[in-house]
Formats: sequence, structure tokens, C-alpha cells
Amino acid sequence: MDKKYPMIPLTAESIFATGKGGNKDSQSIVKLLLNHLHIGIHNYINLFAPDIIVIGGGIAKGIMPYIGTLTTTSYLKPFKNYSVEIAISELQENAGILGGAALTQL
Repeated sequence: MDKKYPMIPLTAESIFATGKGGNKDSQSIVKLLLNHLHIGIHNYINLFAPDIIVIGGGIAKGIMPYIGTLTTTSYLKPFKNYSVEIAISELQENAGILGGAALTQL
């Protein structure tokens, strides 16, 4: 066990936190996540040309400091003068449970 980085539960929150603390493995995972997320957003934009993409769920809180990385990266433009906004959900990790609860009210 690494004395500098003791065993902690492996969650998105802990990976982002240890990455900020300098853990090289966590930083590598975050970099890979951002790369895959960029590719996914890029593909989604080219298929659907949305005005806004909202990121929610368990990674919403941890990805906030990196949102600039996703928004400043250039994406292909499906049509002239196209732009997209990338935002973090105000509900963050509660989006899924609240959405599920809303469906039971129908």
C-alpha cells in the first residue's frame, strides 16, 4: 500500500479528489475520462446538433473544474455558425433519482 495515498473507496469523487492531490494514476484516469467524454460529445454534436449538452450524474461534481477543457476544445460544426453550450446539471448526482421519482408520478 502506498503510504502517501492510503486505500480509499474507488468512486468518481475519490478519483477526482486524489487527482487534484497529485496522484498520477488518478490524473491519468481523469485525462482518459475527459478524452472519452470529448469524443462522445463530438459524436453527439455531429449527429444531433444540440444547442446545449448538460452533464449530470455521479461525475458532475468532480468534472466542474475541467468543464473549461470540454468547452474550449473545438468541435466540428454540423452547419455554418453552429455553437453548443456545455453545462453541468444543477441537480448533479441527484438527477437520476429525481427523474425516476418524477416518472412514478405519471
